Formats: sequence, C-alpha cells, structure tokens
Amino acid sequence: MLKNFAIYISFGDATYVFCPQLFNSFGGHNRALFAKDVLAGLTVGVVAIPLAMAVAIASGLKPEAGIFTAIIAGGLISMLGGSRIQIGGPAGAFIVIVYGIVERYGVPNLLLATAMSGGIFIFDGRISSRDASALYSNRRHHRIH
Repeated sequence: MLKNFAIYISFGDATYVFCPQLFNSFGGHNRALFAKDVLAGLTVGVVAIPLAMAVAIASGLKPEAGIFTAIIAGGLISMLGGSRIQIGGPAGAFIVIVYGIVERYGVPNLLLATAMSGGIFIFDGRISSRDASALYSNRRHHRIH
C-alpha cells in the first residue's frame, strides 16, 4: 500500500499539499481493525441510505437519486477526506434547501448549484484564513465613529 502519499499542487508562488487519508491510514492495519472498519461502514450505510432516500423523496425526486447520491458522495468523501475517522452523509436539514431549488429551478439547476458550492469550498480551502478574513471583511463597516 502507498505510504505517505501526497499530491503537490502549485498556484502561483504557493504550493499546496493534498494528502487523502485513504492511502495513509492503512499503515498498521490488521484483520481486527479491518473488521471494525467494515462494521463501522455498514453502520453508516444503514443510516445514510434510508436518510438519502428520504431527502430525495421529500425533495420531489425519485428514491434512486438519493441512493446514487449517497453512494457516490460517500465514496468520494471516504476516498478524498482528510481524516481516517471522517464520515459523510446526508443531513436532514438540507431537505428544505434541496426541495426549494428543485421546486423553483429544477434538477439541472440543483446540480449547477451543487457544483458552484463545491467551487466555493475549493476556493475557500485554497486561501489561508488570513487571506479569507481580508477578503470577506470590510474594515470600514466595523469602525466605531
């Protein structure tokens, strides 16, 4: 298995390290840890798949959309996540947001909104917190006169 796997990405003068834990977390794995990981994965799946189906149904979509979303998103989160104990799945609070977008703008625009929010997350992750505070705050509005 790959150990200390990392991808180096350069933007201008800065270099960023992307280190998915999928490759780095298997060091020291044995049969007992693997069995616990499988049990944990099944537990998360038992909760996430029905919840994803419920989100899809409540949003006006077919249950299959929720199943596909849970499997694809869960797999990507597991493979590309930054922690070996990270889990990801549907959140019931998103039903109102997803339903509103589907009802008003349709499924294609839901996919567009999802891609745009992913782009915002990537952009926010790319800049440091110091740069983000300078980008998002305007000191003139915070001055006391």
